[in-house]
Amino acid sequence: MLIKRNEACLIISCMQKEFLPTLIQAQKLIDDCFWLIDFACQMDIPVIIANHKKLGDPIKEFLSFSESIISTEMTTFSCLEDEITRKAIESTGRTQFLLAGAETHISILQSAQSFQERNIKSYVIADASSARSEIDHDVALKRMTLWGVPVLTKEMVFFECLGQSTYPNYMDLSLKFLDQRYLRH
Repeated sequence: MLIKRNEACLIISCMQKEFLPTLIQAQKLIDDCFWLIDFACQMDIPVIIANHKKLGDPIKEFLSFSESIISTEMTTFSCLEDEITRKAIESTGRTQFLLAGAETHISILQSAQSFQERNIKSYVIADASSARSEIDHDVALKRMTLWGVPVLTKEMVFFECLGQSTYPNYMDLSLKFLDQRYLRH
């Protein structure tokens, strides 16, 4: 199933300053999450930043795109197993959940599994997810694929949310978000 922007919600997991240096290509991951948050806000897609209490301070700049971004703290590895985060997710009224951030084999995998158990559609954005080791990242993506969790890329998210080239400001959005031209302001 393709992503529909009016059904989608973006969840960014465990992107905390003190923890990030341990991840593979940490700066790229930060940039990719900024890209996703900015794009989601442009598309009126709700954004939830789910921080893990034990991993340090959240990246406050993630909240700068919109006052409507929800930030939560959790101690569980699955965002649905944490009561406050689950309520935030439910409050969006959305039915498709885009998962990105860290770590692929822990928070993202366990969240995807929790969504699957509840028959709720989740998608993992492979190029905006990371782990401390490549093998953990790769095995987690393969495992989730075997479960039927779609794995996609940021560019796939872009084109599925727009749906067609007649979308308002299509060219402006393309110039901003595609072909490595994205610059944060």
